[in-house]
Amino acid sequence: MTGYKEPPKGVKITSDNAKENGAKGGKKKAENAIINKTMKAIGEAIAQCQPTADLIEELKSKYPAIAGDVINNKVLLVAKLFEEALKGNLAAIAMFRDTIGEKPVDKNEHTGKDGERLYKDLTEEELDKRIAELTQKLKK
Repeated sequence: MTGYKEPPKGVKITSDNAKENGAKGGKKKAENAIINKTMKAIGEAIAQCQPTADLIEELKSKYPAIAGDVINNKVLLVAKLFEEALKGNLAAIAMFRDTIGEKPVDKNEHTGKDGERLYKDLTEEELDKRIAELTQKLKK
């Protein structure tokens, strides 16, 4: 169990104080969710703001293809990320690649012990039927 701490010596865990401690954890989780949502909203608002005039001019001089009316802090961050990637920063390279939509797709293939397709004796229709059955079973 993550985050588990032994109770202090002399403290006995009962169902009452376990409920109380569980409620504290639930309240803390809700508080953190509110904080995270607020921080995300603030970050999105800042990203949509316009950078200073000197930063806009610097960006236009480096990347003339970027139209002035689309420049916001988010565009500025992507440009700065690109510059870091050009310096050889591997994390920036990966982040830039992911940002422009070229993240490699993780491909997982499941096979049996022999390396063959699982349920190779079933038709596509039979597989669809089995998937529907299992889905119904999970909903119960």
